Amino acid sequence: MNKTVTIILAITLMVIVMTISVILFFTGAAPREKWDFQEVWKAYFPGAESAKIIDLTGDKVKDVFLQSESEVAIFDAQGQKIWSNIYQSPATTMGDFNGDGTDDFVVIYRPEEESVRATAYTGQGQELWSRALPNFWEPSRATSVDFEGDGVREIVAGDISGHLVCLSSQGEILWEYQLSGPLSVSSEEAYVRGLDDVPLAGTTAVAAANYAGQIVLLDGRGQALWKVENFPEQLRRLRAYDLDGDGRSEVIVGGKYGVIWSLSSDEGKQLWSQGIGQRVQEIRSVEVDGNPATTEVAVGGKIGALVVYNYQGQRLLSASPGGKVNEIATIDLDDDGRDEILVGTNEGKLVIYDHQGNSLQSKIFTGEITRLDAGKLTDEDQFVVATGKQVSLLQMALIKAPFWYNTLVAGFIACLAIAAGAWAITNIAPAPKLQYSAEDMTIEGLRAKRKMYLESLHELKKAHQTGQVPTESYLARSKELREQIALAEAEMMKLGASIKPEMMKCPNCGGSIELGSDKCEYCGQTVI
Repeated sequence: MNKTVTIILAITLMVIVMTISVILFFTGAAPREKWDFQEVWKAYFPGAESAKIIDLTGDKVKDVFLQSESEVAIFDAQGQKIWSNIYQSPATTMGDFNGDGTDDFVVIYRPEEESVRATAYTGQGQELWSRALPNFWEPSRATSVDFEGDGVREIVAGDISGHLVCLSSQGEILWEYQLSGPLSVSSEEAYVRGLDDVPLAGTTAVAAANYAGQIVLLDGRGQALWKVENFPEQLRRLRAYDLDGDGRSEVIVGGKYGVIWSLSSDEGKQLWSQGIGQRVQEIRSVEVDGNPATTEVAVGGKIGALVVYNYQGQRLLSASPGGKVNEIATIDLDDDGRDEILVGTNEGKLVIYDHQGNSLQSKIFTGEITRLDAGKLTDEDQFVVATGKQVSLLQMALIKAPFWYNTLVAGFIACLAIAAGAWAITNIAPAPKLQYSAEDMTIEGLRAKRKMYLESLHELKKAHQTGQVPTESYLARSKELREQIALAEAEMMKLGASIKPEMMKCPNCGGSIELGSDKCEYCGQTVI
């Protein structure tokens, strides 16, 4: 390749590389840092159905509260189990029940051959009270509600028959309510599927719903403020969040085939409706638009959808973590007022997304992820991940690349490589010639070449005389050799060299003739 062409191509390529490097560097399209999961500790606790980071001991250090289908336990910040007890199919909730400013917890369970009981404990595991619930079937949901606004919470629980019961902070039965109406106790439709407290203007209510899609808002006396019975499909989730920041929570419900409703807490009026095209698995509040006056809702689906809506029902982002979404939690890693979203799936995949729906990092666990909760267990933003047989405490670490790790340096190194390649190409020595012409040789070389041709001609004559070379071949080859001799002599004379003829004797008269001549000048005999 021509040297000039090589150099032009190299310079053009280097300009392109550096242009791309500069664009990537100043636009941040090639980040020099990334988030990664770091495990703080893990502990054995199979089948967790509830997980909460909360201070239950009053020491200003948060603990991890866990509940499975057979055990309730508390782990400290170092992952050590500090309390546990065995129960049959428990439902649990937390709140301050004794007025000491520290959260306690209640376990609703069925002892063997006894009625369902509700037992309250302090965070140290000391029993506060225990109450039999004779009209109660197997518990399905429980929540705590501060109906009276005195800082002490009441307990509302629902069972598989659609029966609701409210207990005071001392364990007294305040009221009962039958949500399911004429539905059979054994019917899945009666199962209390959703239960959440609903702050109103100056008071608090509780929203409850069953699989059949019956939704009711009850006040502190157990009286229905409103009912909704026209939800179009089997209800899967109910949550209550103040989306528009007016001090009143909206009730968000999701169904078996993906319908999502937002209902006003005033009269149960539908504010907006959306659909994700798959069964709603989870609904959680998030903050992704940067406006602290409003709250958004993240909805997870059965076949891998994650969708976030604003308070008006407009879709802000969507992502596909893959697999059934079991849990959603939020954490603000960079303290920018916008949440990152943690998503756990039934395939054991944990994914964290930024406020635009971009995946920041993912991690695979053994067994499905059953529960997630985020909070400051120590001084760091951390989160609990409950999988098949264990519970892990993780935190995110921001890993930064070395200062020299950027696109400008990479572009410069690439340019050096291009320049080195171009230099090597342009400085490759030409391959040696396999054959040199007479014009390429010196006088000494020409003289040696001429002598070689003459000797070859002499040897050719001898071979012809002895019959080793046929006449036709001899004449053709001798002609070639004479032409080469003549060419060599001509070049020698151009270079100013004198030519001394090589002599031989004529075989007929004995006269001296020049080696290579084909006829004697004296007798005219043809010399072969």
